[in-house]
Amino acid sequence: MHSVALFVESQTRFTRIEQAIQQRYSVRRCLDWAQVRLSLTRAQVSTVIFEPTPGQRMDFDMLRDIRALAPRVGLVLWAHHDTPRTELFDVGRLGIDALIVPGENDTPQGVHRVLERLQARSAAALLQPYIGDMPRTVRDVTLVSVIRAHEDLSPQRLAGAVGLGRRALANHLAESNMPSPHQLLTWGRLVVAASLLEAPHRTADSVANDLGFASPSGFRNLCKRYLGATPADIRTNGGAEWVVSRLFAEDRPDRLTPGMDDEGDDLSAVESAEALTA
Repeated sequence: MHSVALFVESQTRFTRIEQAIQQRYSVRRCLDWAQVRLSLTRAQVSTVIFEPTPGQRMDFDMLRDIRALAPRVGLVLWAHHDTPRTELFDVGRLGIDALIVPGENDTPQGVHRVLERLQARSAAALLQPYIGDMPRTVRDVTLVSVIRAHEDLSPQRLAGAVGLGRRALANHLAESNMPSPHQLLTWGRLVVAASLLEAPHRTADSVANDLGFASPSGFRNLCKRYLGATPADIRTNGGAEWVVSRLFAEDRPDRLTPGMDDEGDDLSAVESAEALTA
C-alpha cells in the first residue's frame, strides 16, 4: 500500500491532511527529518509532505539527502503565506515536485489531485527502459500519456502537447512500432490505473471513476483487451511495472496494426481534412 509521510508541526494541519487522504493512502506521522528518512527505508512511501518550520530557514541539506536517498519519491511542500519567495525558488531547484498553497489547493480534493498526479509521474518513470532509444518526440508523447492520464486528453490534444498534428504524430508513433495516439492514451491510463491498484484498498470501480473510463465494466474490458488480465490480476502480478512490461511485449493481446485506432481507421474523414489543412 502506498504511504504518505507527513512532516508537519501543526496537529490541526496533520489531521486535515490525514482526513483528506486516508481513504486512499496510508499516513505515517513524522516528527522530524530523521523519522522521514526511517519511513523511506522501512515502508513503501510514495510521497513526503512537509512544511517549513515557522521562523526558521528550511533545511536544504536534508532535502538534498532525502532526494538522493529516494529519487522517485514525491516531495510536496505545504507552503505558508509568509514563506519567503527566495526559499520557494530554492526548493524548486532541489526538485520539489508540488506545492500545496493555503486558499488555493489545500482542500481535500486539491490535495488528492496533487498526490494522484505525483503517482502518475512516478509510474511514468517505469517507461524509461522501454522508450530510451526512441526518437525524442515519441518518448515525450509516451510520457505525456501517463503523466497527464487524469486529464482525459483527446488524440488531437495529445499531439498538440508535443507540437504536432494528429496525423504527423500517428506517423511518428508507427515508425517506432508504437500504437496510435488513441491507443497510446489508453496505455497511459492503464499504467496509472495499475499504479493506483497497487494499494489493496483501491477498488477497480474507484480507479475507473478517477481516471475517467466510460464505466467500470469498460475499464475491465480494456484491461482484458490490452493486457489479457483483470484488475485483480494486475494487482497480483505487480501493478504498474507488470503492466508496462506487458504493453511493450511482442505478444501483447492488443497487437493491432500500427497507426490504427480501436474503431478502425486512425482518422475519420473529417479529422483527416482538418489535419491536412492544419
